[in-house]
Amino acid sequence: MKNTLVVLREVLKQPRYFILFIVLSVVSVFIVAISTHISLFNQVIFSQTVTLAEKIVFSVTLLGVFKSSFSLISAILTIMTLILFSLNICLLTYYIRRRKSVFGRKRAHTAGFFGLISGFFGVGCAACGSVIASSILSAVGAGGLLALLPLHGAEFGLLSVGLLVFSVYEIAKHVNDPLTCSV
Repeated sequence: MKNTLVVLREVLKQPRYFILFIVLSVVSVFIVAISTHISLFNQVIFSQTVTLAEKIVFSVTLLGVFKSSFSLISAILTIMTLILFSLNICLLTYYIRRRKSVFGRKRAHTAGFFGLISGFFGVGCAACGSVIASSILSAVGAGGLLALLPLHGAEFGLLSVGLLVFSVYEIAKHVNDPLTCSV
């Protein structure tokens, strides 16, 4: 774990990756906030009568959705997923650029992908639970199953955080591997 923190510090010390991390984190938080009120967002953004400044202020106020529409657990898990996803992308970009060839380790990449997918299933608010999971489950008549889960769908968020932490750990572990195979 200590080696992982050293690698994270090494990567994020570089301005290119730090900026990438910040931009990905902010954009992903805004995407989740906007997606909860997409029709209202579209009306305001595409309105001819709303000024650019008002559109920007409106977009920023949508961040309040994490306080008003999400349960505390759901908001924390969603933000953790988005931050870990951004960190995962930064590490993966650093790793690929450092290797400049096809990489053989697929565990971390697979875990990161499944962490992202389970994170999408875990995104939801207090009123509707896990939005995507409940939509998919209701299509097959199993929408009430989320209510039976102890955390009402937040389990997907926990799974997502766990898979993304594993992915970050695995990628960081392999960043400092020698570029050639040991004999």
